[in-house]
Amino acid sequence: MNKNKISVIVPIYNCEKYLDRCLSSIVGQEYKNLEIILVNDGSTDNSGNICDLWAKKDKRVKVIHKENGGVSSARNIGLDKSSGEYVAFVDADDEIDTSMYKELLESVEENKADISVCKIKYEILGEIKYCNEVNLKNCKGEYFKDLLLLQDVIKQEDFVVCYGAIWSACRFLFNAKAIKNYRFGQLKMGEDLIFLLNCIKDGTKISFVDKYFYTYVQREGSASHTYNAETVRRKINFWGEFQKYLVGFKNLRNVAAFKFWFYFNLVRDVAMSKDLNFKTLKKDLINNLNTKENYKALTSFDMNKSKKLLYKLCRYKLFVVIKLIYRVFKKTP
Repeated sequence: MNKNKISVIVPIYNCEKYLDRCLSSIVGQEYKNLEIILVNDGSTDNSGNICDLWAKKDKRVKVIHKENGGVSSARNIGLDKSSGEYVAFVDADDEIDTSMYKELLESVEENKADISVCKIKYEILGEIKYCNEVNLKNCKGEYFKDLLLLQDVIKQEDFVVCYGAIWSACRFLFNAKAIKNYRFGQLKMGEDLIFLLNCIKDGTKISFVDKYFYTYVQREGSASHTYNAETVRRKINFWGEFQKYLVGFKNLRNVAAFKFWFYFNLVRDVAMSKDLNFKTLKKDLINNLNTKENYKALTSFDMNKSKKLLYKLCRYKLFVVIKLIYRVFKKTP
């Protein structure tokens, strides 16, 4: 048995439908030296009992029951209680391939890296799709941070989901010493990306495993697929925090790609929402789209015909048309 222990932290809130599948994939890892920390974040379904049953079946499983405080607080408590030389995260509705931690650990140790990362696939209503990132390789943090905003991801059909997936902290294996001074912030959306940007410095050494080990499950009704004022506020709060980090990116085309994703994703949410308090927000969005700086950013790379149409509809405030298009075709143009 490898002497290096991996602490796997799983924040859990009302995931009874998915939890057994998730925990089976962790317990069944080829790499056995694991500390599996289940943080039940005030679940009101049977998730807490399921956690306790797993702890009885496997001595590596530790359960923490706490009042509901959100995924960040649950992960942070897990970090505080962890004792492994390496740390990993898994969301309670996702699953991992059996060799994930074995190969990530081999990669991080062979390359004397601080962090290792694998590719990620995602599941929507039972269908598996792949985030086709390009140019991933063993690298320093400066290069990798730009890849987190990789513009090629935009070209994929489900770019909104894929961006959320590639940001996930769950596809990484962290040396515990490299992240000991960092914790997740209290954002309700985008907290993984902010955590990664804090942890990954320009000199951080990252090793890459070219395999799809992590399955990110997009549940129907999740925050990123819910159109209401709260979802939009969460995204705006994330944007306010994220702008602090934009100056650290060297590849301006990747920054442009990210702005494209963010603004148009937000426009979709606004257009689909039935909330009547969006008049001011719509005005702000139009002002953002029409500034010279953002116009250059949003048009600095190739857009297909449907996205060019969406851009024009946004500029001319035709949200009703966007809503009709979305509802007819069941996807963002």
